Amino acid sequence: MRLNSATGEDTEDIADHMMRTKGVKVGIFLREDQNETKVSLRSNTDFDVSKIAMELGGGGHKRAAGINIKKPLSEVKDLIISKVVEEYRKGN
Repeated sequence: MRLNSATGEDTEDIADHMMRTKGVKVGIFLREDQNETKVSLRSNTDFDVSKIAMELGGGGHKRAAGINIKKPLSEVKDLIISKVVEEYRKGN
């Protein structure tokens, strides 16, 4: 069920805009789209977000990566956050 009239194109740049906030090192944007969740990961440091994306079946490069996961956002949210925290604690 769509709660608003926003499209995928309307949300494309949100992950990039997050990274303009002072102090942000890793940005995560999740968008539920029909039967899957689209995950955008961004970094403005040496933190390699592509490691997380590739581990979960996605791709990208060190500072910008993405994943499409065939699960609802409610199941994906905690998984993504825990993966980012885990990698961050390891020193990535």
